Amino acid sequence: MARIGAETGEDKAPRVRRVQKVKARREGWTAAKIDLFIETLAGTCNIAAALRKVKMSRSGLDKLRARNGTVRARIRDTLRTGYVNLELFVLEKVMAGTTRTVKKNGVVETVHEFPLALALQLLRLHRDAAVAADAPAPSEEDRAELVERLMRKMEGLRARMDREEEAARAAAAGRAPEDGEAAQ
Repeated sequence: MARIGAETGEDKAPRVRRVQKVKARREGWTAAKIDLFIETLAGTCNIAAALRKVKMSRSGLDKLRARNGTVRARIRDTLRTGYVNLELFVLEKVMAGTTRTVKKNGVVETVHEFPLALALQLLRLHRDAAVAADAPAPSEEDRAELVERLMRKMEGLRARMDREEEAARAAAAGRAPEDGEAAQ
């Protein structure tokens, strides 16, 4: 029996290519899934819960956000709006306080409690955000001065790196660095 390829003078058996079987892809992010995800996210401010609702993974979301700027912006805006709504809800609860009925010395009283620790924390967070939002933009003179200072620092850094590089070359060549070559 003659081997395949014997007539051409080849002694090797023909190559067999292996074919990798790939599972059919599940349906990925569709417009409907994106909309349901955003809707759930708006209601919960919880990315994990919204992902469970649409049966998608965190890595899938990360890939979607990386390739789709519109979705990235919608998620950012939804979270921002959700946290503003949450802050307003908590602020309302802090302002209204809670009402409890207590019995003291046989007398039933209604007591209003205000979570002052939470109120102080909210005020601190709001102050930090307000200060950051109200910070004045630097003037053109300030910008020019800052750019000039940065350029001087970069030039000094570049000169120092050149000196260190020259000293390393000199050390590798086995000679002592000349004046001005040594790193300072």
